[in-house]
Amino acid sequence: MIRLYRAVSPEELADIADQGGFRAGSNSLAGKWFAETAEAAKRWGEFLYPSPSEAFHVIQVEIPRHVADQMFRLGQLDQIGPARYAEGDVLELVNQNHQGISSVPVIAGGP
Repeated sequence: MIRLYRAVSPEELADIADQGGFRAGSNSLAGKWFAETAEAAKRWGEFLYPSPSEAFHVIQVEIPRHVADQMFRLGQLDQIGPARYAEGDVLELVNQNHQGISSVPVIAGGP
């Protein structure tokens, strides 16, 4: 098993809870990027939601390694850290095989 992390808006967090998984939004890529560390997800959240009025949450998802290995991986995305991308059938595998999605507390100076 491997844990992956993602910074999400309150709206995406509600959609994940409603759907029980991840899906592409109407104004986004066809898939989802996941950080390999909570700290990297927090940094992406700070980058994507820079205004103090734009809240974000860091979530974690635990998936089997064989599913994670099917995701596209970059060792250094946006000079922040390693990340994996899933869309289409691979994103569906993430949704079908995850062992739970939960929030990670985000604290100034670290997750």
